[in-house]
Amino acid sequence: VGIGDHAGGAASLNFSLNGSEDKSSRNARLLASDFSAAGLTDITTLRDLSSISWQVHHSDPGNYPIFKVVVDVPTNIDEDTEHDAIYFRHQNQAVQPNQWDLVTVGPDSIFWSAGRTTDGKPSKGTFAAWLDVIGDYPIYKIAFELSNPKESYTSYIDYIEINGTTFDFE
Repeated sequence: VGIGDHAGGAASLNFSLNGSEDKSSRNARLLASDFSAAGLTDITTLRDLSSISWQVHHSDPGNYPIFKVVVDVPTNIDEDTEHDAIYFRHQNQAVQPNQWDLVTVGPDSIFWSAGRTTDGKPSKGTFAAWLDVIGDYPIYKIAFELSNPKESYTSYIDYIEINGTTFDFE
């Protein structure tokens, strides 16, 4: 449970980090196997994501929890798959420190990937461009994470909206 949210509610997801040398990280994920129970019945592939936004309250304007989408990529080996992820870049939208701000993903938002689907080379591109590369692959999970063992942050997210379904953490 974090702080009160922008709409007067009493709770949010707490992503605050203490800056210790240990595993200082937080994450929250929604697996595709849970999409139906969460009300996301029209999402199976990356291409099915039509709107994504969330409220963030963070102590650093240029570094807040990362939004990522992990997809299953075919491997050509016995119909197996491996995971690849695209990560929303904070440079898309700076936030005001210590207040609630809306972050919105749009077609021109920049995402980066470690490169599993781009010949092993780290790559960045717009969300629209990633749809051309991995848009038809099934989503494995959608997640938010903040990880930096050497830095201390105060950070909360709330009112995550995916395709018109809002997750309010009251």
